Amino acid sequence: MTCDIDKAAKLWQAILQTDTGELFGEKYARHLLNRPHGFDQIAQPGYIGAEYSGRLVFVSMNPGNGVDGLSKDDREQYPALQRLRDAGPDDLVPAFQQLNNILAEITPHWKIYQKLVAPILCRARVSVSQIAYLTLLQWRTTKSSGLRPLYNRCWKAHTQAQMDLLKPKTIV
Repeated sequence: MTCDIDKAAKLWQAILQTDTGELFGEKYARHLLNRPHGFDQIAQPGYIGAEYSGRLVFVSMNPGNGVDGLSKDDREQYPALQRLRDAGPDDLVPAFQQLNNILAEITPHWKIYQKLVAPILCRARVSVSQIAYLTLLQWRTTKSSGLRPLYNRCWKAHTQAQMDLLKPKTIV
């Protein structure tokens, strides 16, 4: 990973600790999905591959909702997201690395990865471990339209800083 891992871990943790009510306000926070299990309230800051070199970053709109938000992959990533969110200074980088290891395993299962990302990686002869994958809006939403104000707020609050840190040559 060519970006500063300490800075990345701190930035990812800051995203996970974001108060969505404060970031979006009541008017826009209502667009966020909030199923009874509560995991939809956990941000999904994205993934940085262990071999990321600044070549390629994928950015999607926001995390997919899945059927119920409790798939096998969800049940693997949510505890890792929570550990990173709650990590103290000594545990921050290991928690960040653990999250990225889990995401490296589950990202290829995602429909968007299979339909859009994998064909590009195949053509470019790049593996999942060599990319970063971000979402412009880091929370699951009730719908996929009318989200421009949320995208703008997330860009200013988080995603622009992620891009500055990652310094990608190509963004898809």
